[in-house]
Amino acid sequence: MCLLLSLASCKTNPLIPDLSISEVATPPPLQTPLDPLVWVGGISILGGLVLMTVTRFIGLPIRGALPMITGVGLILLAFIVERYADYILLPTAIASGVVATVTVLMSGWKLWKHRWILFPLGSTRSSPAPEPSSSSTSPVQ
Repeated sequence: MCLLLSLASCKTNPLIPDLSISEVATPPPLQTPLDPLVWVGGISILGGLVLMTVTRFIGLPIRGALPMITGVGLILLAFIVERYADYILLPTAIASGVVATVTVLMSGWKLWKHRWILFPLGSTRSSPAPEPSSSSTSPVQ
């Protein structure tokens, strides 16, 4: 008995439990930025199912396939963007920058080609108004 008491007294309990990072559970985020895609996709699928059921019940041609396909597409889009965002973000940013730059350059070139419309030569605010010229269509006095 004395041996059991002496062995039990050798065990120490730490005051602060040692928890590793893997043991600590982090709660999932409440809402991700792509949740609206999933919600709209789900509502679209449900609407497509209702339309397919109602039109089949009434005897009309089947409608609702387009909302169902759109809903599935939106949910797949949300999944793909969430899963491969690292690979999608940089090429999308580069492509949108290139498109914006080309658009600005083309607009500038078009303005340069038509600068005579925007800035006509020889007409300033201080110049006098042109005199009316006589033409063959004007009434004779």
